[in-house]
Amino acid sequence: EIACGRPPTPAAVAPKATCDLLRADSATDTLVVGIPGPVDLAHAPLPETSAERLVFGTLYEPLVRLDCDGHVIPALATQWEPEGPRRWLFTLRRDARFWNGTPVTSSDVVAAWTGRTVAFAESLSTPDPRHLTVLLASADTALLRELADPRLAVARPAANGGPPEGTTAYRVTAWTPGEIDALTAGPREALVRFRLDPGGDPRDLLDQGADLVMTGDPEAVKYAAAADGLDVVPLPWAWTYVLVGPWVIPPIEAAALPGLRDAVRGDVRLAEQIGR
Repeated sequence: EIACGRPPTPAAVAPKATCDLLRADSATDTLVVGIPGPVDLAHAPLPETSAERLVFGTLYEPLVRLDCDGHVIPALATQWEPEGPRRWLFTLRRDARFWNGTPVTSSDVVAAWTGRTVAFAESLSTPDPRHLTVLLASADTALLRELADPRLAVARPAANGGPPEGTTAYRVTAWTPGEIDALTAGPREALVRFRLDPGGDPRDLLDQGADLVMTGDPEAVKYAAAADGLDVVPLPWAWTYVLVGPWVIPPIEAAALPGLRDAVRGDVRLAEQIGR
């Protein structure tokens, strides 16, 4: 993915350690983010599209997140420690609140996960409101990475029938088929306006005044690179996936796929042939 948009103030883009494009302490009072894809708040907090992944990732959080280097960092939980090969204890953020100001408890986490696929857990228990104990079905060295899955984000139904209540600094204050407004609480309010254009052209979003657009569309990237007042920034967590396996058809020659070699970055290159 590539981020295209108007140069933000230094605080408008979070440091590499968090991988967040949006921060509650941004120096920008209003940031318009163009979303070239479908977003349905009825799906929240579980994203079903890449566009929903970006929007919901700003509004909802799991216990932990992964930074750009794949390291586990705090989110809703600030501490975690093993209490044996299969038991982990998580401590929730002391100031964790839902958007309506209600404190988040370990029971809320259990309730949020009820009905979801939590295959790694044999059982969950709540020693007290700030602590959650996870008993694993089997010893799992990848547990923390699994907990960073956006599908394990914590939310609860809103009393007014609106979008589910999240726990991040941003809360949904208005929504229409074309826009979603998320406002921070606190002495200084910052507004993020997600401008939606399902199936549209990212270039239209830029022309309509979006401050930031995430896109993998090469034409949109070239358009932004040539436009005055726009920057193009490769996102540090972009990956290229390459399928590797036994050939069941004649190997594809690199010459038959112009540009593919250049599309794969870093030390990954197109294989000439892979034998069984």
